[in-house]
Amino acid sequence: MLGLPLGLLAGAPACTGGENKQLPPSVLLVTFDTTRADVLGCYGGKPDTSPQLDAFAREAVRFERAWTVAPLTLPAHASMLTGLVPSRHGVRDNGRNPLPPQAITVAEIAAAGGVQTVAVLSSAVLNQGFGLAQGFETYLAPGDVGGGVDTHFPAQSAGKTLQQVEDWLSSSDPEKGIFMWVHLWEPHAPYQPPAEFQRSNPYLGEVAAADRAFGILLDLFEQYGRTDSTTVIMTADHGEAFGEHGERTHGALCFNTTMQVPLLVRAPGQSPTVDRRIASVVDVAPTILAALGLETPEAVDGSDLLAADPDKGAYLESMQGWYAYGWSPVRGWVNEDGKYWRGGKERLFDLADAKQEQTDLEPWRQALIELDKKPTLTATGSVDSTLQAQVEALGYAVVAGEAEQIDYAPGQMLDPADRGAEMALINRITSLGNKGNYEETIKACRELLGDNGNNIWAQDMLGACLLATNLPQQAIAPLHLVVQRNRASARTYANLAIALHQLGRDQEAIPNIRASLRLNPDKQVMLQLAKELGIK
Repeated sequence: MLGLPLGLLAGAPACTGGENKQLPPSVLLVTFDTTRADVLGCYGGKPDTSPQLDAFAREAVRFERAWTVAPLTLPAHASMLTGLVPSRHGVRDNGRNPLPPQAITVAEIAAAGGVQTVAVLSSAVLNQGFGLAQGFETYLAPGDVGGGVDTHFPAQSAGKTLQQVEDWLSSSDPEKGIFMWVHLWEPHAPYQPPAEFQRSNPYLGEVAAADRAFGILLDLFEQYGRTDSTTVIMTADHGEAFGEHGERTHGALCFNTTMQVPLLVRAPGQSPTVDRRIASVVDVAPTILAALGLETPEAVDGSDLLAADPDKGAYLESMQGWYAYGWSPVRGWVNEDGKYWRGGKERLFDLADAKQEQTDLEPWRQALIELDKKPTLTATGSVDSTLQAQVEALGYAVVAGEAEQIDYAPGQMLDPADRGAEMALINRITSLGNKGNYEETIKACRELLGDNGNNIWAQDMLGACLLATNLPQQAIAPLHLVVQRNRASARTYANLAIALHQLGRDQEAIPNIRASLRLNPDKQVMLQLAKELGIK
């Protein structure tokens, strides 16, 4: 990522209005991507990694045991903005489907209450096509990039994000409250910190760069006279694994390395303290609304973090393996007594992630049963395949398809916690494909599929790479399989149509062209092929 601008505040005006003027309440929500709690100084990490956050924590309520709902960016942020767990708001994976339009977001409630709403985001994973823009008057996220197997990194530096924040603040109405959401991408792989933040561990350098951006962001609010009236909430969407439990990066498992996140709240008049209650990112939404003096919908799963609620628990899940790899879905529940995990097997851990041997799992099972009794939103619509390509470029598996019933019961499906070798191969395939090394990607895909033929993501990647190496005949079989399994994206259909066209099988290509354009009406390569074949 690029470095941060050094003089960003030079042109910012001093505090507007009289010194004693009472401004309406505002909220600043700052989300770091991919940030484990334990790397921050205020959570026991190295103090030179996060001096800005450490200073902020000394003025804030620091939640020592905070959990995300899923180790993925889009579902976690959807929960922050709705106060619902993923099984209720319907966003279970990155890039699969947008947040349903019937969802009620904090931005919608804030805007209806006369609050200015703005989101300034650093990654295409949060592009407005994924539905989180509901209620935001201004929603800024990186634009489109090309599709295909080899795509460049669709994210922007913290410096650009901060400049957008400053530009917006300079034209905002000083008489009205603000709800601003700022997302910083820096800690996400690939770890390429600016030179001044180089560390022996480059991930820590990325966190340090995001930390400085956080400090500049607070300074901007000070310069614009907003500090004393603003509740600031800092958290992360998920953490990051570095080989613990056989996992690298994040997405498929629910161990503490990816599920425990920092959570800090500084509110006007609130005394700093350390809170040891179980907390969750679903609590962010009601906390925002309470800070703005607005009513929280009764149906939410979270509660105001600054209110007394001693009996809290936290929901956990990962559906990535279910959708893409042929693995069991993972769900869990955390309370004061431990962490329950239901994947291919049932497991119980203490809060430090040590395995517990306990036969009576009924209290945890009952927590999920009660949650499943609540009404859910229906996932509707589809996501533009260009956006899906952007998400894939970040290393995530994206496979599309209609909504389907998920079997959560422990059974014979592959347990994600036992798939460490396959996960390592998935990461290698992603890296090879994004570098354009298609021959090696094909070999790795075939190796993976020899062990797990139900890995639909690998079938899709294999077909795309075979086509990219001018082997259309071989590409057809894996692409057909993806379609048959109801996992085809617009790009899957497009690749299949191109392969068939190159083989002179245009009548077979036509329905795939139409299917691709149905999912993405603006897919240029399909529009061109449709014109060539006289399809209207």
